[in-house]
Amino acid sequence: MTNLSPQVIYEDDDLALLWQPVVDAAGIVVTFTPLMKAPPNPLVGWAQSIVPRFGASGLFFVSKWNHWWQVPGLPRALTLAAERTRDFDRVTTYGTSMGGYGALGFSSHVGATTVLSMSPQFSIDRRKVPFERRWQHHARRLGFEFDNLNEGLASDAHITLVYDPMNDDAKHVALVDAPMAQHVRIPFIGHGTPDYLSKAGLLKVLLLAAMEGREAEIAISKHALRREAHYWKNMAEAAHRRGRRQLAARFYERAHELSPRSFGIARRTARAWELSGDREAAARHYLAAARLRGGEITCSKLALRNLYMAVRSHAAAQNLEAAEQLLRLASGIETDAAQLARYRRILRRQRIHAA
Repeated sequence: MTNLSPQVIYEDDDLALLWQPVVDAAGIVVTFTPLMKAPPNPLVGWAQSIVPRFGASGLFFVSKWNHWWQVPGLPRALTLAAERTRDFDRVTTYGTSMGGYGALGFSSHVGATTVLSMSPQFSIDRRKVPFERRWQHHARRLGFEFDNLNEGLASDAHITLVYDPMNDDAKHVALVDAPMAQHVRIPFIGHGTPDYLSKAGLLKVLLLAAMEGREAEIAISKHALRREAHYWKNMAEAAHRRGRRQLAARFYERAHELSPRSFGIARRTARAWELSGDREAAARHYLAAARLRGGEITCSKLALRNLYMAVRSHAAAQNLEAAEQLLRLASGIETDAAQLARYRRILRRQRIHAA
């Protein structure tokens, strides 16, 4: 088996199509890139490094911006892809999120026999999916000329759908007209499905099964899920939506323990404790978030606000030692000497009153 270098066989301002043939390939995998933070430089396809290792040729649709494949050059790129896939008995389309949308919606165009789609959208057009609000700043730029997922679905392909059944991804999957699809449901993993699968050693298992046209026999370990910070973060968000603020804060706490370097999780943990009424816990987590950003101002101010409220609460309850400890913590970040002096006077009065 010989791997040849990838070739750009189509490119315009919106997308590129890369072709990486493998001599004596057992099949071909057509992938679509997901949502991205910046334009790809250099051009690299989704799973481009993995596909040849499985003995398959690859066609890689690469988006240059987040357009959900609603661009004028798409028909030409699909035609060129179909010219290559017709020489293979086994054709797999593969992608996640925006790429999962492409893997489903253009599977018939490339003659797919199997589809592996993770956390896909049915559309991001609010006229079709009124519940979807996550990508509206992208949707406003699109004309949705090629947004007909069920019409582009390869009806006789073996389809595997992997998603979190507890969030909006499940609503998208419910609109996909694929009654015989295999559903791999991973609760509370959120939209980052491939990240979890990769860490669990299951991503390659699923891709290989798709390439071979069979159902993947995988076990989703609850123990393994519980080692993922995003699992607990999504549990926290679900608890918050149900008004379970103390529970949400505890779940965020666990997420923070598993991902202590994440500013976003630290800040959300602080906010969750603040909403639950635990000002001391909120202050400590705002301080932790501030340290992650070199003393980030907003979190430092929020930490002080919660510290002072906790000081007053402890002082009112005559827990003067706890109040003193928190005030010492505040003195490490407070720049207003008058404010510190004010709270010292409050504690002094409380000590006199207690005596």
